[in-house]
Amino acid sequence: MEFSEHLKSYLSNEEIDKLMDSLKEQSLHAVLLNSKKMSDEEFLKLYPEVTKHPIVAHAYIYKKELYNLGKSIYHTLGCFYLQEPSAMVPAYLLNAEEDDVILDMCAAPGGKTIQSSFLMKGKGLIVSNDLSKPRTFSIVENIERLGIGNVVITNNDLSLIYNKYLNSFDKIILDAPCSGSGMFRKEDKMAEKLFSCANFAYFSSFVCNLNLFIYFCRKIKRHQLCHRIISNKELFSYFAAKKRHMFLYLPISSQHSEFELPN
Repeated sequence: MEFSEHLKSYLSNEEIDKLMDSLKEQSLHAVLLNSKKMSDEEFLKLYPEVTKHPIVAHAYIYKKELYNLGKSIYHTLGCFYLQEPSAMVPAYLLNAEEDDVILDMCAAPGGKTIQSSFLMKGKGLIVSNDLSKPRTFSIVENIERLGIGNVVITNNDLSLIYNKYLNSFDKIILDAPCSGSGMFRKEDKMAEKLFSCANFAYFSSFVCNLNLFIYFCRKIKRHQLCHRIISNKELFSYFAAKKRHMFLYLPISSQHSEFELPN
């Protein structure tokens, strides 16, 4: 199945053309400030030719050919975190609060954990988990560089031990393995590799466990599910029917920061 063919199930031809054209454009780069180490005013004095992120506070879009922030001494000192602009939005919409206990399920390299910690002003607790042990090292590196102290980093398959953490978390961030369409700009062949039956099966097997993860919430008021595309609609419907009493899918709306669960 080709990427463009898959999109026809829920997008118009005009929207598909715009999306495919956008994938040919140059990637955007963004930076999220660590206000404990650098204010917006200080950052703008150093890097005046940046654009304010349209949604996220203390975040800016920049041109890498103008500012190579990854090699800046301020990056090494933990004054900011580099992230793709759209990747900053889910944690912002989740609206982490100071007394929250949050689970970031597929956390590496740690961007959403970091942003949530900033919003919580270093209070509360974030369990930052990743299934891949090597990838957890990137979380450790970023957390230490930024001087964040309210994060516990774990390496678990939570689908196997979810029953040990029932009623433990206020909010969950789940940026699950998905289509990977965000990588198409980096390598054209990625579109051909990702859209295969094997990858659909892998993604679907992971997603079917979401019916367990929803029970992690303690307050059961807000649940954030972040993914870029729904692959294999039939399997979603199948598992929803089989696990109707447990399964819930909430799409992200750009107009709301809170999602009330239905009764």
